[in-house]
Amino acid sequence: MVSKFSSISENTSVLAKWNDDKTIYFSNSVLKKIEIPDPEPFHYFWSLVCDHSHATKSAMQVSIDIGDEDNSMEVVHNIAVINALIECNYHLLNTHLITSEYEYMGKFYFGRKDGPFPGYKVPELRKQAHSLFKKNRKSLGSESLKLITAYKRKWKLSS
Repeated sequence: MVSKFSSISENTSVLAKWNDDKTIYFSNSVLKKIEIPDPEPFHYFWSLVCDHSHATKSAMQVSIDIGDEDNSMEVVHNIAVINALIECNYHLLNTHLITSEYEYMGKFYFGRKDGPFPGYKVPELRKQAHSLFKKNRKSLGSESLKLITAYKRKWKLSS
C-alpha cells in the first residue's frame, strides 16, 4: 500500500519516512488520503492485521497443528490474506514499478537470440499468473475480493 501510494502521490514524505525506517502512521498518512476507490476494504484489512499482530489478548499465535479445527480455519484465513496480498503485489509490480523503460530493457537484453539471455518470457509468465489469479479468486471470500478490487483500481488522493 505504501508503494502504490508513493508511486502516485506528489507528496514524498511517506516514502522518505519508509526509506529512513521511521514510523509511518499508516491510517493518517495513507488510508485517510485515499478518496477513490472507497477505502473501506483497506481500513477493514488494516484493522484485521492490527488486531492479530499487536500484543493484545486477541493477537494470534502461530501454530502448525492443522489437526485442530480452530487452527485449520486460521490457516485458511491466513492463506486467503496471503493470496490477496500476492495478487496486490503482482498489480503493484506490473502497473506501478515496472515502467516502460524497464520493459524495453527486458526485451532488449532477454529478447534477442544473440543476447546474453535469450528467451524473453515475461508476456507468457504474465498470462500464466493472470490465469492462476483468476482460478484462485473462486476460493477467496468477499472481503479478500473487495481488497483486491479496490487495490487494483485507479486511486485518487486528497491533498
